[in-house]
Amino acid sequence: MKNVGIITFHCANNFGAVLQVYALMETIQRLGLNCEVIDFKPQNIVQSYSTFIDFKYYIKQRGLIRSIKLQLVKLLNYKSNTIKTRNFNNFRNEYLQLSNKTFYKTSELFNYCDDYDYCITGSDQVWNPQFTQDYTDAFFLKFVSERTTTISYAASTGLELDTIKYNYYKELLRDIEKISVREKSAKKFVDKLTNRKVEVVLDPVFLLGKNHWNELIKSDMQKRDYILVYDIASNPNVIEIANKIAREKDLDIISYSRNKAYINWEDSFSTDTPNAFLGLIKGARYVITSSFHGTAFAIIFNKHFYTVPHLETGNRMIDLLEDLSLTDRLIKRYDNSLNLNTEIDYDRVNTQLDMLRKKSLDFLTSSLNVDSQSIEKFDMKDEIV
Repeated sequence: MKNVGIITFHCANNFGAVLQVYALMETIQRLGLNCEVIDFKPQNIVQSYSTFIDFKYYIKQRGLIRSIKLQLVKLLNYKSNTIKTRNFNNFRNEYLQLSNKTFYKTSELFNYCDDYDYCITGSDQVWNPQFTQDYTDAFFLKFVSERTTTISYAASTGLELDTIKYNYYKELLRDIEKISVREKSAKKFVDKLTNRKVEVVLDPVFLLGKNHWNELIKSDMQKRDYILVYDIASNPNVIEIANKIAREKDLDIISYSRNKAYINWEDSFSTDTPNAFLGLIKGARYVITSSFHGTAFAIIFNKHFYTVPHLETGNRMIDLLEDLSLTDRLIKRYDNSLNLNTEIDYDRVNTQLDMLRKKSLDFLTSSLNVDSQSIEKFDMKDEIV
């Protein structure tokens, strides 16, 4: 049986980060291959979610005063950070097949990963220079052996990259044999750098359907009808939309943040388990989000939702909603006259999603040389329900 290794941001305590890698790993395993997540923990990601900072690292990055302020903020949030870290670690331990060894530096990867037949970078913003500037060789698979087939699945740059970076990225992409990206803007950029076919594919969370995600929900949310607001970054448009619906429908608000501007606010889910997050999406009357994966799971669970795209990294949300003919759910600027009661034709959306999903699976199975029998065992119709 062939062996597959995935490298991505699985160590981030972020719902989208852990659920997307779970989905990709689970899909590959269900296609009949051995698959594990390479337990790579870059310092910049680990430190972002740690309770205590590494002063030597942060002083070099941000200076002494900013480092002290950051540690004070972390101490004020000690309890919530501890709960959140425990919940995410429990999810990773239960649901992710991690490599036997943990790696903290790119150099440590070079002598370990010779046994992989295939190595995949992605999904997530693994090619965003803001996140990976010290770890580019890792996320562009420079550590794998010559016998290993290199693949990117739904890799994202996060930002639109300028022409100055062409030569830099051209060299990084040279040895990746099968390339797919998540956004159309990334495809345009990569197309200019390579002479190979570059595919745009769905984020891995769409490879598993609602039936599968339901299995991860450990209990139904027994709450009064509510709006779920996934607001990682504060956005006044998100607040206005949520409050308008809460007033008109007499609904509670459950949000990621603890922003006091929300009316009928009930609770925050920022420290919840990924399983509970899925349950909250499933049980919501409305979903209001500035998150890509908030948008993705609202679509998977066929929810009434609105998306306010991030100013810098919003292309991924816009591309997804354009592909599914859902641009009416996209609100870039709040207007009090907006009609927030229009329904979504999910029969049409699910049909379009099914076609995009088949295309994405075709790329994955072709890149992994999966035989037709294994593909037949992967029941696409059951997954999309």
